[in-house]
Amino acid sequence: MITTNCYNSNLSSTYVFKGVDWENDTYGQDIFTLAGFTAKTQGFLLLDLDASNITFASDGLDFDGTLGLAWPSVAVNNFTPPIQNFLSQFDKPVFSMFLERKGSNATGQAGGGLLTLGAIDTQNCDSNVNYAPLASLAMWQFSMSGFSVGSYQKTKAMQVVVDSSTFLRAPTDDFNAIVTATNAVFDQENNAYTLPCNSTGLPDLKFTINKQVYSVSSKQYVTQALTENGSPCVLAIYNSQNGFGPAWVLGDPFMRSYCTIFDVGNKQIGFTNVKHSGF
Repeated sequence: MITTNCYNSNLSSTYVFKGVDWENDTYGQDIFTLAGFTAKTQGFLLLDLDASNITFASDGLDFDGTLGLAWPSVAVNNFTPPIQNFLSQFDKPVFSMFLERKGSNATGQAGGGLLTLGAIDTQNCDSNVNYAPLASLAMWQFSMSGFSVGSYQKTKAMQVVVDSSTFLRAPTDDFNAIVTATNAVFDQENNAYTLPCNSTGLPDLKFTINKQVYSVSSKQYVTQALTENGSPCVLAIYNSQNGFGPAWVLGDPFMRSYCTIFDVGNKQIGFTNVKHSGF
């Protein structure tokens, strides 16, 4: 991978070596600045990109690093995450995320987005926010009371998390219902369920959170990100088969459909409509 914005600890006079773990991962500490906020003692894991060729292989996305936005209990090496280091500098203990993808569902082109720290994004996000209390201060985990697609409907309390670094992940029964409703076919070569990119009449995925239904259209959950041009599109959904952890992971397809409000101070998460769309 060719990168131009990689961190080089040898060029930093403020870098502090913090040790190596049993997997030979190196940990360090340095001054970290983002959007005008500064953490003077930010701990982090160093990745050798040339050696590891790190990629979001499951989603077909290259990256130079990750910025953890979860809670301290899941941070590596007991480091304080950047959000908690920045909190005293925020106007309000909150941040919001707007994701956008431009182009058709056949291209999977990334359009970027906006991470707003210390406030809610009013440029891209509607002011009417529906909040749900957090069930755990680890990942951004909360309860969902139902899911439906086509004629399939499940009314059941399920633990879910939002995660901007992955596609959707669904429990087996819900996943199988999606495959049936979309007539997707398993493609062994791509290890994914595929369908024609010009498929029409595909049903919305509907999630019930705090008595409000959130719909995700096929423009968001069907993509060609994992296949070559001219190949079928794939479902941007994986089967969470292991039975451990949250039932659902609401990844990029959901987060592109709605703005997400991370309310650290009140330990809740909120969703609101996007004011405009990249499609």
